Amino acid sequence: MEIILLSPEGFKWDEVAIVNRLFHAGLQRYHLRKKGFSIADYRRYLSCLDEAYLPRVVLHGGGFGLYDEFDLAGIHLSTADRMNGDIRQQISHVPSAKISTSFHAWSEISHDSTDYGYVFISPVFDSISKTSYQAAVDLRGLGVLRRKFEDKERHCPRIVALGGVDSPHLPILKQYKFDGAAIYGAIWKSAHPDAVFERILAAAHY
Repeated sequence: MEIILLSPEGFKWDEVAIVNRLFHAGLQRYHLRKKGFSIADYRRYLSCLDEAYLPRVVLHGGGFGLYDEFDLAGIHLSTADRMNGDIRQQISHVPSAKISTSFHAWSEISHDSTDYGYVFISPVFDSISKTSYQAAVDLRGLGVLRRKFEDKERHCPRIVALGGVDSPHLPILKQYKFDGAAIYGAIWKSAHPDAVFERILAAAHY
């Protein structure tokens, strides 16, 4: 099971050092999303990461223009980005396999015609970082979704669970055959992110 880490929306003083350590420990993919970041801010941030790990970084809105400059893993579209013609034009050269996006219902995934590499579905569990953000996804829907894609002879994107994910949840997600899990609060709300990540990675590979 692939583990994806989302960056905090604000900036933590030791954030880049933590991310570099987690990459070294086995982090496979890092989603970089920052409220209010300009393209220059994104460039400075990326320049501080170990160069060997840049092919594991996925950019969110505001930094799409750096995709080619840094040879990154891909880009992630928000709901608003998906509907923005200018952004769609800007990323038209990016292979669909390197584009991801987020959904909040199984039906949204089946009705979208883009062949994404993977998609987030959330919230699967009660949020760790936002007390009002509670689980709203029926995990059993994944099997139904895949059958719908098969019936239409379409390729189903990889499905990544997001929202409240921590190490105890990974056996549940594996039981329902999720392709990956995205983590956020479990890492950034912890005083010991390295130890938490080791537990999550061990649970993912068990």
